[in-house]
Parts: sequence; C-alpha cells; structure tokens
Amino acid sequence: MEKALIFIGIFVVGAAFFFKSWQNEREKQRKVEDESEKYHFSDQHIFEVLARFEADMLQYTDLPDAHSGRNAHIFRFLIKPWFETIIAKLRCDASAERKVKEDILEYMEAMDSRRSNLFNGMMANDKGNEEQECTYDAARRADELRLKVIEDSFAHAVGEDALRKLAEVRAINWFGAFSRDGQINPENYSQLPQV
Repeated sequence: MEKALIFIGIFVVGAAFFFKSWQNEREKQRKVEDESEKYHFSDQHIFEVLARFEADMLQYTDLPDAHSGRNAHIFRFLIKPWFETIIAKLRCDASAERKVKEDILEYMEAMDSRRSNLFNGMMANDKGNEEQECTYDAARRADELRLKVIEDSFAHAVGEDALRKLAEVRAINWFGAFSRDGQINPENYSQLPQV
C-alpha cells in the first residue's frame, strides 16, 4: 500500500512538473510568435520588404515572368508612394495602420502570384494543355482582381488626384507605352489619354 502511495505521489509530482514545463514552453512560444508578428508588421520590416521587392523588380526586368510595364509602373509610382502617404496619416490608428500594412504585403504577394500564373499559363498553352492553361488563367484573373481592389482602396484613401492618376494609367493600353521597369516612355507621353 505504501509503495502504491509513493508511486502515485511520484506520478502526481512528475505530471505536475511536466505540466508546468509544458505551460512555460507554451508561454515562451507565444512570446516568440508575438515578437515575430510585431516584427512582421513593423515599419522597418515592411520598408525592407518593399525595397527588396522593388530592387528585384528592377534587377530582373528581362526575365519572361518579370514584373514590367504598367504593373511595374503602378507599383513603383503609385502604390508605393500612396502606401507611404497613408501610413504617415495613420500613425495614431494602430489597427488601420496594420490593415494597410497587410494590404501592401498582400499586394506584393498577388503581384508575384499573378506573374507566376501568367507565365505558367503560357507554358501550359505551349504544351497544348488547355485545362491547365484555364486553371492558371482563372488564378491570374483572381490575382488581378485582388490587385485592383487594393489599388482602388489606396487611391480612395489618398484622394481624387490619386483616383484620376490611377484611371489614366489603367487607360494606357498600347504596346510600348511603358518601359520594362515601369517608366512611361517619353515618346509616348504626349499620347496619354486625358481622363
């Protein structure tokens, strides 16, 4: 009987010790996750990601799946400056600021996804795989919709001039209007439609 009580006592102490160490480990993990999330949405991290994304965009303009033309222009000359303007306005509203940071990260992810789906769709077309091409095309259209929603929301947040500028850039649809890095070609600048 005494041995059974000793065994039960050791088991209870061991279980309590295990439970306490498990709780401490969970608390440490939660703190690490919180710190990781804080860093993920910190200004420093967001601006590093933006700078890296733009640098990659400029470095790889000659690849077949590069971000180029109008998409590069909208990101470099509209979305990125609008993001900086909106963040500056929202310094006192942490939840709105975080939402805008989530949007810019989602925008860059959607740009990469759109680019990949476009390229993979072209490859499927070359191989004659119509079903796969349709799948990639549907995913590309979904990415373009995500991009358009974020572009519209940023433009609305900045104001009427931003909405007008976005409409102007979207209206430019002839070949050669933009360079590979997103600059408007100077020889075509006089032909821009007035919206």
